[in-house]
Amino acid sequence: MKRLLLTLLCVLPLLAAAQHAAVPSDLYFAGLHLRLTEGGRRAVQQKADALRSHPASFQARVALADAYFPLIDRTFQAEGLPLDFRYLVLQESGLQGDAQSIHDAVGYWQFKRGSATELGVLVNDVVDERKHIVVASRAAAKYFLRSNATFHNWLTSLLSYNLGLTGAKPYTLPTDFNATEMEISEQTHPYLLTFLAHKVAYEPVCGQNPRPALLLQEFPAPVGQPLATMATALQTDPTELARHNRWLLPNTVVPADKAYTVLVPITDPIQLTALAALQKTTAATQLIHAPVADPQNAEFVQVNGLRAVIALPGDTKETMAQRAGLKVRKFMQLNDLFPFDNIVVGQPYFVQKKRDKAAVEYHIAQPGESVATISQKYGVRAKAIWSKNRMPRNEELRTGRILWLQHTRPREVAIEYAPGQDAGTVAAFERPAAAPVAAAAPERKKVVKVKAKDEAEPYTGRTAADSRIIEDAGEADSVMTTTTTSTVTQTARATDEHLDNLNELPAAPRTPKATTRPAPVASAADRAAPTLQPARKILPTASAIADEPNDESEPVAAAPLSKPAPATPVSPPAPAKAAPVRPEAPVRVQEVVKAPAAAAPPAPAPLPAPRPVPPPPAAPATEPVPASGLHIVQKSESLYAVARRYGLRPADLIAWNNLPANPSLRLGQSLRVAAPAEAAAAAKPMAAAADPALPATVQHKVAVGESMYGISRRYGVTIKQIMEWNSKADFNVKPGEVLTITPAK
Repeated sequence: MKRLLLTLLCVLPLLAAAQHAAVPSDLYFAGLHLRLTEGGRRAVQQKADALRSHPASFQARVALADAYFPLIDRTFQAEGLPLDFRYLVLQESGLQGDAQSIHDAVGYWQFKRGSATELGVLVNDVVDERKHIVVASRAAAKYFLRSNATFHNWLTSLLSYNLGLTGAKPYTLPTDFNATEMEISEQTHPYLLTFLAHKVAYEPVCGQNPRPALLLQEFPAPVGQPLATMATALQTDPTELARHNRWLLPNTVVPADKAYTVLVPITDPIQLTALAALQKTTAATQLIHAPVADPQNAEFVQVNGLRAVIALPGDTKETMAQRAGLKVRKFMQLNDLFPFDNIVVGQPYFVQKKRDKAAVEYHIAQPGESVATISQKYGVRAKAIWSKNRMPRNEELRTGRILWLQHTRPREVAIEYAPGQDAGTVAAFERPAAAPVAAAAPERKKVVKVKAKDEAEPYTGRTAADSRIIEDAGEADSVMTTTTTSTVTQTARATDEHLDNLNELPAAPRTPKATTRPAPVASAADRAAPTLQPARKILPTASAIADEPNDESEPVAAAPLSKPAPATPVSPPAPAKAAPVRPEAPVRVQEVVKAPAAAAPPAPAPLPAPRPVPPPPAAPATEPVPASGLHIVQKSESLYAVARRYGLRPADLIAWNNLPANPSLRLGQSLRVAAPAEAAAAAKPMAAAADPALPATVQHKVAVGESMYGISRRYGVTIKQIMEWNSKADFNVKPGEVLTITPAK
């Protein structure tokens, strides 16, 4: 009996205090200073006392507020809305998800169907997101922000939630625009007085309990499961789970049209362990490489051999650091986070220092990805990704770019792109790297390609291949080789055997016509040489270099001499009839071997000590003039380099293009490399000599998602050919662009 009396003596003062909360004469709402007149203060006091008149009901709403306010606050902070608006949800629905008014307004924030759809809230026969506290709070925040953009007054925006934009205008004054102080009297609209009463009644008691009776944790909703099945997996009461998730209508399952979340009531710490165990299954559907469970701790996973935790809906940097047992500053440092970065749901966050290499060789950038998200996906430092791909930190990551994750991209390898929508391509590039397997391969002779000083930088895309043949060797000035083949190989890592070259397609080799030219007579200086060597013969090449003209000059063969030439100077031959200048094919200097006796042509009886005829000096490497007669200036290319590339005079280029005496070329500039009159005259015989079997030129319109690589594969041509036909400075294409293409046979 004495204990009962003592309990009553302790509880009665609390009950008396709970039934009365004094309303001050000054209130603050969303940065506004509200001055209450005596009549306004009495009106607010009366409403606040009515809210506290039923202690049981009042305490029940306080418990719901302690559970829901953290979710509402997080949503309002993300949208940039003042947190004082959270007390309006108590006024609208009392935090009852199934609340419905006589005007058919439903849910926590009492949205009508039309208004909800306009604000992005889904309402159909399966889902009614007006009953989802997070989605509905986000929609309410959007409405308040839009209204405040009209009134520039948070209190008037609050009134418009009840009356609408048009209905609130009669209650506004010109001085309310961007006001910092307003007066509240008994004549103020009752909706505002009721809101202030809720703020006065609930603000002193909400959030004061360090151990609230109910906690709500947002968790991804598995597709195709009803709430009863989810309750069993989450180890919670099905009735309580359905009470807080009325957005999923009865006798339905979670649809697959978008990502949904459920609110899990947490009443036992064991449930937190169950959620941590389920996070691995949930994250496996969001990551290409599913994390591996940590054998030492069920709450952690392992990515790239590092311990990490998966972010759940509602997690912040503070809660993630608490789960990981780290300080917030250390947690942000380990995950390359900044104060303004948000936690991404389903993404792993590491509790150990990330590595400099990933478990895969490459990654294809997907839409919406950044270097930071890729860093978290593979457990690689963002700084290492920037360094390995030679990227400045302010460079935008374009969709489809191939990122190197294990080795640094060589300088001579161009930036490459691949179709990121192709699941097979993504799987091939993101396959974990295996140890290279030594395979017996035929021994290949080394061939060295020497690049000219002023040679333009061609696009030689190279992803990874065990051995790659570069057939476009006609762009080099000279080729030094020890064999009679004309192929150039570039070896790459054995781990890249499963990858295809996405940027270069080999052109079909063409066989040149075999002709010979008489060798020039040796000079007197050559005859004065003290040493004598037997005569040798230059053998013809086995195959032609790709893209080499087949109707130009051929390799020079030496003719046998009948007798030594006299020491007198040789008169030059008579000049031939003037003809248009045509570029000559590059002459390859190959090893000179002694021809067999059977292959030698019949000759007179050999003279004693015959003197060999030295081969003529190699002609400068030139290229045929493009069919369009135009050349696109490449990187670091000068006027002299363009002239030497096509065997022209710089003065002719200056005259044909109306250039100044010492021109400075721009990257991507178009230069005419054929005389205007000759280009038109040469077009007719070229058209007449064309092979009738060649396919006609087509006009291809670039569709959405197409790339230069895909178009080249479609018509069986190379990217370089398409760029030349269309006078393009790079390989970027835009949807709707029309390209001129001559398909291969």
